[in-house]
Amino acid sequence: MFFNNSELDQHIRRRPSVQIICLGAFLQQPMFVTNDVLAVPLSAVGCGDLATLVGEYVSMDLDIHISVNEVENFKQLWGNTYPSVVLVWHAVHDESTQTLKRSADISFAKAKRNLSLITGDRFDVVGTIVLHENGQEYELSPPISKRRQRLWLSKKDALSFQKCVVILADQSEAGSRISLALQIYSDATNERSEEFRIVKFFNVLECLAAEHKKNGVGSRDAVRKMFDVAYGQHWSVEYNGVQISFDLISVAGKFRDALMHGSRIKIDTFDVKDRGVLDVLAFEPFKIADELHRFVDDVFWKISASSTVHA
Repeated sequence: MFFNNSELDQHIRRRPSVQIICLGAFLQQPMFVTNDVLAVPLSAVGCGDLATLVGEYVSMDLDIHISVNEVENFKQLWGNTYPSVVLVWHAVHDESTQTLKRSADISFAKAKRNLSLITGDRFDVVGTIVLHENGQEYELSPPISKRRQRLWLSKKDALSFQKCVVILADQSEAGSRISLALQIYSDATNERSEEFRIVKFFNVLECLAAEHKKNGVGSRDAVRKMFDVAYGQHWSVEYNGVQISFDLISVAGKFRDALMHGSRIKIDTFDVKDRGVLDVLAFEPFKIADELHRFVDDVFWKISASSTVHA
């Protein structure tokens, strides 16, 4: 369906609706990406703030002269970067903001997958707009840094941590397991899908434990052997006010197997003691991904600390 300007204005202004702005995807013209979600290209954000940042760093921190014209040229040269698209979904009846957003979730999930397919671009959802019959609400959701801050008890602790980081870098020569594991880790931290964060973080563990996968030893047992972790419910997450205990290595490994083979997650493939985590995987998978992320971090620091001791 093709819209003229008047028809497009009428469609995007119709209430009630939920609209999300996706930054990073380029679309040539408005088009339906599902039967109930219209994708509309917006203007590019450009690099104004980035050009200013570079200019301020060069001039103030490096104490090197950079002219205003040079900064303005950066802004013009990269003015078409960070294109954006808004996805528009209409509700049949008005509801609360949270209800409308939940109702739109399934359609938006399909729309975002198709937008990736159409554009070939990686993008972030940076804003949500909810239009009610009367009134509206806006929400910004730009990417947020984890802002990790490490509190050192002493200068010695800080230097020890730095040494561990450098040792990991030294060990990550081309072709090494550490190098591959760190690359997969980088991919995992940039992964938008919580389900695939789980897959990729488990792949990091599997990569590090590769030398133990022989004589019939599977991936999960190899990971346990390398990191000296016994089978059992050593991890837990909160879900609906209840602490769910489970074996993280077992759950992540079986989840990876199912997802990467295009299979459905079946309850009988999980050990009885781990089945309580299935609802978490279905509705709040980020909790499992975050727990696995913490475990992988600990593994890397243990590897580097061990190398420090033997250095």
